Amino acid sequence: MSNDDNTSIEESTDWTDLTGFQRDLLVAINRIETRDDDSEPYGLGLRAELEELGYDRVNHGRIYPNLDTLVEAELVEKTELDDRTNSYTLTGEGVSMLQRRARQLAELCDLPVAIAMDGGREIEEWHHCVCGARYRSRSAALRCCGDRFGGEQA
Repeated sequence: MSNDDNTSIEESTDWTDLTGFQRDLLVAINRIETRDDDSEPYGLGLRAELEELGYDRVNHGRIYPNLDTLVEAELVEKTELDDRTNSYTLTGEGVSMLQRRARQLAELCDLPVAIAMDGGREIEEWHHCVCGARYRSRSAALRCCGDRFGGEQA
C-alpha cells in the first residue's frame, strides 16, 4: 500500500494499513461520538476536530476521499443527514481497531488498560442496538439499524 491519503484499503484492514490521516479521522470521529452532547460527526465537524488535533486548514478534497476509503474498509459507516450532509460513525470494527491500538499504547507506556479504554473516566452507560452492537452515544446506536433502538422505536 502506498502512503497516499487516497489509497484504498484491502479487505482485512489493520491499523498499519491506514495512513496517518485516516487514523486521525477515526480518532476525530470517536472524539465527536463520545461527547456528552448530541454532536454529529459530519464533514465540517470532522474538519474542526482534525484542526484541533493539529492539522492546518484541512480541505474537503482531503477529508471526503479518505472517509470513503474508511467506509469501504467497513471501519466507518456513512449516513445521509440531509441532501447535502452525511454523518460518519465508527462501525464495531472501527471501535475495536481503536481499542486495540489504545491497549497497545497503554501496555507500551505501562499504563493500566482501563484508563486507556475510557480516557481516564468510567463509561457509565453503553447504548445497545437491536443487532447487539454497542455504542458510547445514543445517536450512534440509533444510526446502526435505522429507526429501531434497543428493541423499541426511536
